Amino acid sequence: MSDWNLPGMPPSPPPFAAEALPPQPLRHSGLGIASFVISLLAGLIIFFTVIVAAVVVRQQGGQGDPQSPALIVVGLVTFLFLFLALVGLVLGITGAVQAQRKKLFAWLGICLNAFVLLGTIGLMALGYANQ
Repeated sequence: MSDWNLPGMPPSPPPFAAEALPPQPLRHSGLGIASFVISLLAGLIIFFTVIVAAVVVRQQGGQGDPQSPALIVVGLVTFLFLFLALVGLVLGITGAVQAQRKKLFAWLGICLNAFVLLGTIGLMALGYANQ
C-alpha cells in the first residue's frame, strides 16, 4: 500500500518534485574570489617591495649591500608574497574546476597570480643576470 491518495482522487506529485523548485542562478566560486583577492594583494605588495628595493639600492650608491637589513626584509617579504601568489594560483585552479559555480573570478585569479609569479621570477632572473 504505497499509494497515499484517496480512492477517486488524482495522484499527488512527490513532495520534492524537480519542477517545484525554481532553478537557482549560479553563484561565484568562493575559492575563485579568494584567488582573485590574493592576486591583487600579492601583486601590489610585490610591486611596492620592488620600488623599496630600488630606492634602498639608489641610496646605497647604486650597489646594494646584500647584508643590508632593509634589503633582507624586502627579500623576505617578496618571497612570502610569492608563496601567497602560488597559493592563490592553486585556489584559482580549484575554483575553476568546481561544478555549478561561475568561473570568472577563478580565471581572473589564475591569470593574475600567474602574471605575478612569472613577472617577479623574471625580474629576479634579470637582476641575477646583470650581476
